Amino acid sequence: SLPDGIRAQVRRGVLYIEKSHREASSRFPEESHKLTRRGGHARPDYLADKSSANKKLRAGSNVIKNAGLIVTVESVKKPTNFKLKKSNLFSIALDADSIKYPMFIRTRKPGDKFMPLGMKHAKKLKKFMIDKKIDRQSRQDVPLLTEKTGEIIWVVGVEIGEKYKVTHGTKRIIKIHAR
Repeated sequence: SLPDGIRAQVRRGVLYIEKSHREASSRFPEESHKLTRRGGHARPDYLADKSSANKKLRAGSNVIKNAGLIVTVESVKKPTNFKLKKSNLFSIALDADSIKYPMFIRTRKPGDKFMPLGMKHAKKLKKFMIDKKIDRQSRQDVPLLTEKTGEIIWVVGVEIGEKYKVTHGTKRIIKIHAR
């Protein structure tokens, strides 16, 4: 319990901060907010847009206000000494020629499918998220990078799609960083 009837509680790895209905105060509204932790950052749930509207990405820096993200897109020619290495969860390199442009950021839709890195067949995004231990309340908030056709390129902060990985035959690379 905190002053002014405010209560903080952790449920399934999510911090909920709530105002007790019994002790109303003019300092705090009678509502509850949750903070979701991703990549070392806590993000209030009201920043997440519950719709799955597409946000078109352009080269350079893209601010996605409703998701609390800044996505930087940069296209480069593959250097001759390029070494394949595992990207960190929020900075990735993709085969630029395998993408059908433009790219979009959106949240999941019912029936979405995704082919994770290393797999030969697509699986339902819901099943993929369950396998990755993403709790039910957070699944709707996970941003997805998609191409023109709606196919998922990257589950941001989790995994890239097999079709978009950089290979020895890749000529152009697109670097994407989300923070």
